[in-house]
Amino acid sequence: MAAASVSLVQGTFAQVLANHVAATGDAGAIRALLELDLETDTFKLLPLGLLVGATSILALRTGFLPQWLGWSGVVLSVLLVVAGWSFPLNSSALGVALDVALVGLLLWVASVSVIILWRTERGTRA
Repeated sequence: MAAASVSLVQGTFAQVLANHVAATGDAGAIRALLELDLETDTFKLLPLGLLVGATSILALRTGFLPQWLGWSGVVLSVLLVVAGWSFPLNSSALGVALDVALVGLLLWVASVSVIILWRTERGTRA
């Protein structure tokens, strides 16, 4: 919910920027809204990292997901939290970590989804 709420606020900044402020040509206002839009990603990645971490720990404890997926989620959760600081710190190394974390997040969510779907389908047929 926290990440979704931050995304909603972030979308509002982008919408205001696209529809109202850009037409005025006010460079200061445009820059301020762009900065707000970028900085909100930091606060979105923290709850995403916590969600992935909590899910991974639960998966490791219950054995519902393969161990490799649980451990990769633990690593990914730390990477998401650290990479989120690439925006306020403006670090190229953290920017690379962010790129890796976002691709990793997509792959992790897809893997978890496929495994849960497969196990659910297999369970309903048995």
